[in-house]
Amino acid sequence: EAEIPGIKCDYTEYDKMIKRDNIKLQWYPANVGFLTRGCIRHCQFCVNRNRNKITEVNTLDEIYQKEGQPVYLLDDNLFESPNAEKHFNEIAEFGKKHKNIKISLQNGIDARNVTPEKLKALGEASKYIFSSLHVAWDDVKNLFIFKNIMEIKKYSHIGVKCYCLLGENIYSDEDFKKDILGFMYRYLNLMKIGVYPINQLYEDDREEFKYK
Repeated sequence: EAEIPGIKCDYTEYDKMIKRDNIKLQWYPANVGFLTRGCIRHCQFCVNRNRNKITEVNTLDEIYQKEGQPVYLLDDNLFESPNAEKHFNEIAEFGKKHKNIKISLQNGIDARNVTPEKLKALGEASKYIFSSLHVAWDDVKNLFIFKNIMEIKKYSHIGVKCYCLLGENIYSDEDFKKDILGFMYRYLNLMKIGVYPINQLYEDDREEFKYK
């Protein structure tokens, strides 16, 4: 129901299942939902690569139905939403109103389209987000992404971690060496600015790329 605009999130089935089957969920009770759905990037390694746009689906007040419990936002690409500034301002206002409620962005901050307005809104929202912000630097040749990550780090009030893709388009020993060198370049530069790099291996679920 979290995908239907204007519908408050309903956790009744979770509560019934837990009581019926005596299940313990590490993350529950919690408020879980989406401010937006979809992404425009079409990354071939992503489960949402067939999405064409980003649409608004819920507000934080609609997601927040279990009072006193943390909020986990599962948006696919909130920072690239046409109304990203508005959404992060909403997070900041919600955080000010509910000072003791933990808020988490479960997915990443898109570092490809960064504006001063979005950075400012992200900075205010990050004061109320308890988990690290996650960004991605997939292709080592995209140096503009590193510059944008530096800006995100400057505005963020919490830690920033960066996924670095490895293992895509590997057909030969030379490809493998370049891939490792590219990761090391990203690793060292990210560590210099205090961003923690994460080695993310390419999952070729379609078996498009094989190196034997």
